[in-house]
Amino acid sequence: MKTEEWQEKAAFIAKLRELTERLNRCRAAYEAHTPLVSDEVYDILFSDLQTLESWLGLRMKNSPTKKNNHLI
Repeated sequence: MKTEEWQEKAAFIAKLRELTERLNRCRAAYEAHTPLVSDEVYDILFSDLQTLESWLGLRMKNSPTKKNNHLI
């Protein structure tokens, strides 16, 4: 794999981590009855994470997509 390809993949993995962390914060806030984003925004971010995980073939251990109970 070329250096540029590694850098691109690293950027996508960083985005995967960022989305995972953000959605977990949003889920915790929602469960505490203090939502950080609208349901619509959460759903878009969740879909983006699912797409990225599928495309990379990776999923973080704490990924909200592992849970079947999509709360928002």
